[in-house]
Amino acid sequence: MLEDQVNHPEYVKLVIARASDLYWLRPEAEADYAAAEESAREGYRLAETIGSLRDMSAALDALAGIYWQTANFPKMLEATEQRTGIVEQLDDPGERHDLFGMLARSHTFLGNYTEAQRHALASYEAAMKSRNIHYLMHSADDMIILHMLWNKWDDAEAWCRRYEEAEAQAGRPDVLRRSVVATRAIAAAVRGDLGEARRRAEEFEQVPSGGHAWARWYFAVIMALAMDDTGAARAALTEGLRLADTPEAKLPMHSLALEFAAQAQEWHYVDELGDSTLERARRSGGRRYMALSCRSLGIHRREHGRLDEAEVFLAEASELFRTMDCPWELARTLRELALLRRAQKRSDDAGRLLQEALTHFEALQALPDIERTRVLMLAETT
Repeated sequence: MLEDQVNHPEYVKLVIARASDLYWLRPEAEADYAAAEESAREGYRLAETIGSLRDMSAALDALAGIYWQTANFPKMLEATEQRTGIVEQLDDPGERHDLFGMLARSHTFLGNYTEAQRHALASYEAAMKSRNIHYLMHSADDMIILHMLWNKWDDAEAWCRRYEEAEAQAGRPDVLRRSVVATRAIAAAVRGDLGEARRRAEEFEQVPSGGHAWARWYFAVIMALAMDDTGAARAALTEGLRLADTPEAKLPMHSLALEFAAQAQEWHYVDELGDSTLERARRSGGRRYMALSCRSLGIHRREHGRLDEAEVFLAEASELFRTMDCPWELARTLRELALLRRAQKRSDDAGRLLQEALTHFEALQALPDIERTRVLMLAETT
């Protein structure tokens, strides 16, 4: 009806809505990311022509969403940063909440955790100002996931409590609760309280379904790996891989498949997904995914006697985790590097790496890892 009135305000909104339809609302087999990007850019151009700040913001938000869905995190950040000046002119708490939330997620994906925290706090403050419980829950959820990835368990727990306060005001449990339960299970497992971890894993089963189906299994795999439950991890991974159809879903699930392979020594996952997953991670700009993939591939190469390749992968993983300031992941990587040094007959270097890993584990009160590392140190001296 409006195809001959391209400057009509409703036509502009329809063009932007078409972008969302093409990348977000359809099944993956029917999505068209290139057409979605073209539609979002056209929507922005038309919105700028008619001077609609709100539609300009919506078009850039759709563009950032396309890059999120296609796991292109630098472009996701670029599109969101372009939106900042527009949102400042709108002076709308809802727009500010969404803008800072997208900035926080972009930086989280990129592994810029300090910057992500700054924007996530701004998103939470905007949600508080708007008094919108839905916004508050989403902002707290972003903070929980950020601090879980950052290995800051106490801060994650503080945000779990804030999420629960908001959920109580909403008056019903929400699908977002899965990050609360999963984070508490992981933190308990890291600290050696397997009973609490298992109770949380049982609670996880009661969380309402919704959102992306694959994401439920993503959390389930992480919990099972932290608890060293190979059977549960394998079952959850199988479901997660089956459901992960978008680029955004494949990147985390395939990275977890490599991590499972390294932990359970089920190397067929590396044979099937190893090279493509690391390539996907590098294209995405996501440093955590790069580091996880490199560590898994480094363990695989070490266990197969390809020590020079293992050296390259494990060195890159340790440097990435150090740069991101992830002490638990760094310590785990250093321990794997120490085992490589042992295989290289470099016992002094192995001992030094194990000591550094132990220092990080002790600071985190990661009791199972402390015990495991001390056993390796004892073996190194006997």
